[in-house]
Amino acid sequence: MFKVKPKITSVSPNPASVGSTVTLTGTAFLGIKKVLFTTSTGTVKGSVSSGSYLQIKVKVPNGAISGNIKVTTTGGSATIPITIS
Repeated sequence: MFKVKPKITSVSPNPASVGSTVTLTGTAFLGIKKVLFTTSTGTVKGSVSSGSYLQIKVKVPNGAISGNIKVTTTGGSATIPITIS
């Protein structure tokens, strides 16, 4: 089976705050497994409110700090930097 690796081209807003919803734009977001945010001790899972092939909306979870957002789908993973203020 052919799998397409996701690619994140932007995150908005950036910077974002804990509890806010950010929009990730890119490609190949089908089959979302998890969206992880950097924390001081590793990562924490964000809550996805909607997702499509080109866009994901996810709530910034408690404990998230500036670092990366990592999206994992059935096709692979992609990361993008984010500032949490």
